[in-house]
Amino acid sequence: MIDPIARSGHLTDLGVEGLALDALSLPARIRAQRHLSTCDLCRQRAEALGIEAPRQRRRTWLPAALGATSLAAAALAWIGLQPPADPAFAPKGADTPLEIWVHDGVQPALLVGEQPVQPGERLGFRLDLDEAGHAMILAIDAQGDWAVVFPGEGDRAQWVEARDEQLLPVAVRLDDSEGAEWFHSVVCDDPFDVGDALRHIDDAASDGRCAVHTRRVTRAAED
Repeated sequence: MIDPIARSGHLTDLGVEGLALDALSLPARIRAQRHLSTCDLCRQRAEALGIEAPRQRRRTWLPAALGATSLAAAALAWIGLQPPADPAFAPKGADTPLEIWVHDGVQPALLVGEQPVQPGERLGFRLDLDEAGHAMILAIDAQGDWAVVFPGEGDRAQWVEARDEQLLPVAVRLDDSEGAEWFHSVVCDDPFDVGDALRHIDDAASDGRCAVHTRRVTRAAED
């Protein structure tokens, strides 16, 4: 993959032109579009070529508790739907603390690999952290548009305890959009906001004070 980000931290001319001509590979395009979310200078360069910068999404996915406006109300959709105690449901050798659980109306199950999800299914999330920290989960689609999944309100990270066995108090119900979606967990020692989270995701790396983990989810239409 040709990296569209220069050592200076800004989009290369080739990266901007590739966006305009739709000539970048999907990973490079997503990386470039994420960068546009946080860099005013590159956004101006892109807009000069007619490229629309990624925006915050508000309706790509629906709240699990329809009409809910609070974390407590959203959590009601998951009462009784916590991960089963059966060890067969536990992830084996997982390389990321970000767990995604899918509920199809019967029982919750851990989402494994590239298993597709269907419209109407609800997704719950769990962070299996070795150490407590300030956490945020964002969803970013192939166009680079993003939405904060956790916390359910506000734009500041929320404290999450280590080794918490419960699902986070938020869930989303999938709409009928198709295609891939990337869920990113950002966990830091210090408090941060959504702008900081997007910059950490754009850096595509974890450092000593923050850790970024990503899960790809394929949203498929019903047969």
